[in-house]
Amino acid sequence: MKLSKSSLRRKLSQVGSSFDDLVDQGKSLTSHHWERLRHQRLKVGVAGLSGAGKSTFITSLIAQLRGFDEATLTSLSASVEGRLRAVELLALSKHREVLTAFAVDQFLHELDADEPNFPPSTQQPSAIDIRINYVSRKGKRKALTLELTDFPGEWLVDTALLKMSYSEWNSWQTKIWSQTEQNEITAMLGRLQLGVDTGTEGGSDAEARHSEASSLCFPSDELLSVFAQYRNFLQSKRSESGGTLYTPGQVTVPNDSVDVFPVPIFNVDDSDRSKALLTLMESRYNEYVKTSVKPFYENHIKGLDRQVLLVDVQSVLHHGKKRKEEVSEALALIMGQVMFTEAHSLMNWLSPHVDKIMIYATKADLVLPEDHEEMRRVVQQVAQDTIRYTQTQGASVHVEAVAAMRVTRYSREETGEFLTARTAEGEFVRFQNPTLIGADSLNYDSFKQYALPQLQPRVKHGVPEHLRMDVAIEQILGDWLR
Repeated sequence: MKLSKSSLRRKLSQVGSSFDDLVDQGKSLTSHHWERLRHQRLKVGVAGLSGAGKSTFITSLIAQLRGFDEATLTSLSASVEGRLRAVELLALSKHREVLTAFAVDQFLHELDADEPNFPPSTQQPSAIDIRINYVSRKGKRKALTLELTDFPGEWLVDTALLKMSYSEWNSWQTKIWSQTEQNEITAMLGRLQLGVDTGTEGGSDAEARHSEASSLCFPSDELLSVFAQYRNFLQSKRSESGGTLYTPGQVTVPNDSVDVFPVPIFNVDDSDRSKALLTLMESRYNEYVKTSVKPFYENHIKGLDRQVLLVDVQSVLHHGKKRKEEVSEALALIMGQVMFTEAHSLMNWLSPHVDKIMIYATKADLVLPEDHEEMRRVVQQVAQDTIRYTQTQGASVHVEAVAAMRVTRYSREETGEFLTARTAEGEFVRFQNPTLIGADSLNYDSFKQYALPQLQPRVKHGVPEHLRMDVAIEQILGDWLR
């Protein structure tokens, strides 16, 4: 096809613009690597399964640092020693512009409203960069750029697929879904009618490639309907039960960018229909891993210096032993894809590795202070495989119980110890939590009945009150502010 001069100039301009963008991104990455080598830039990932409080944690961390003059940061050495000077938000770097900007100012505004709201749950990866200006212990003025990236935990579980074939993934899904759920999925696939491929038009390349080995195919409109139904099925199951191992993970949360993903097959036989269906799903699985999982891992996980893992201990106890096992497996799968190192070094600059992970039991303010040590023990049980693996890789592990945004106050009375809070409707409530650990095991039975209404966060001088966020901040970046 012959192009007009104007069309040719427009296309050349687009190519030039794309090339300039690539050059700018390359310069941005090179500059960042150099800053990391000089301890001027620290990349931290914040992960956790749905409801663990990732957005709340990041919002509080930034608020504590920006408001260090008003915040209670008695465990952050740079604050105690009076060496913090200023903390400011930065525009996202060129190579991070593909991520959604973390809306910290909006979240803080909603926290301080007459009817305060917590930050919403994470639906898409988002990022924020902040610059911390400080004075080193040697008296030199310095600046550290902290890169924070917020990931949906379900996306992180997907990284385990990088080392799985479709057959292995399919076998794994068989263990996850109940027989009733398997029957529902099988019924969805059963609506597909097998036909002969005569050069079908329409449908994605992934839907067409399965017919290359045979001349059999499924109608595109039926395929689109089945995949839409399975997407809704995944999201509803996650919403109902909070399942942590449902994959494809990027499909379990609203995400319009994922068009190609597989469906598990639980009944495979020697029929032509079964073979064609298996070939189709294997093709879609491979494409999903290639176009969705691998880019996410390469661009946002591989280059981290440190990793924060958040665990909602009370949710684990509320949903029982099965949930504990699911969360344990999910955390192990997530950290199994992380590259570790013993210390930050020149080799770590060339190939970034994680030298420290922090595992925090969240919402510690919802249990009495005397139970905080039990919270640590519970999260150690939940994450024991992750902790052992990390330590064998040479990285350090820190475990703590924190509340990024405190909602309760503690009081000791003649009748015992209590926590008090204000509900979303403005009413005061007083309560005690069940014991986390019983005589022989975790106290699942008591926590099944333990449910609290939505409570209001406590904000003072524009900074959320907290429990041990200063400890968390010191563990995350304190050694880089010396």
